[in-house]
Amino acid sequence: MPRLPLLADEDLFDLVAFLRSDDPSVRPSQAGPARERLSVLGKLLMRFAWRPLRNPERPIVAPDPMKYGCRSCHGDADVEIGDLRKASQHYPDDAALEAWIRPPTDFKPQTKMPTFDKAIRPEDFPPLLAYVRELSKRADSVQKK
Repeated sequence: MPRLPLLADEDLFDLVAFLRSDDPSVRPSQAGPARERLSVLGKLLMRFAWRPLRNPERPIVAPDPMKYGCRSCHGDADVEIGDLRKASQHYPDDAALEAWIRPPTDFKPQTKMPTFDKAIRPEDFPPLLAYVRELSKRADSVQKK
């Protein structure tokens, strides 16, 4: 069994439900278990070095994809107010895009976009910026076809 220590509890329950389902990919087969053929080193590691991970003390909660409320204006598939697909054209690098997200009113005082200067944690910016860049790449590739 693979080690998945950071798997959210909800995802773990979904995985167990899938394994208990009638899906053809998880039906039992007639073949028995494969015979183990471990080397001496493998046997030593199994006996002395490898131990199961301890259960987490608290439940692991999946991150909330709606945490900052971006989709309420930017939409998911359809563009609502701000078209994120053109972000690469307006903001050439991540520093410029991050500067816009933090205090957008510094650049456009009448903008409806709220200030996220203190709301978004510094470690959340790299994946957020990467996601916006990916939207721009997808839009560019669709337009070129």
